Amino acid sequence: MCWTLRRGVELSWQSWDAGEFLVYDSASGDTHLVNEVTREVLRLLGRGPQRVSDLGRLVEDSLGLAHDPDFEERLAELVTHLDRIGLVERVA
Repeated sequence: MCWTLRRGVELSWQSWDAGEFLVYDSASGDTHLVNEVTREVLRLLGRGPQRVSDLGRLVEDSLGLAHDPDFEERLAELVTHLDRIGLVERVA
């Protein structure tokens, strides 16, 4: 199963503090406060569909995080949350 940004989602970003970002979705009018991992997930999914396992490796590499065997599980929960709030969707 792959995930991508939901069709029509257009994100605008603002950051004042390291590690915290405001993201505005012009399609829904919603604003979200997200951390660096969530920002990177949304950025990567904006490039095209990704499996959670591949996304985990890309996020760890991009942010210079040490490999964590539990990261993929937490990332799956994050992506499910992003789906519930309308930012991402499953694709075949």
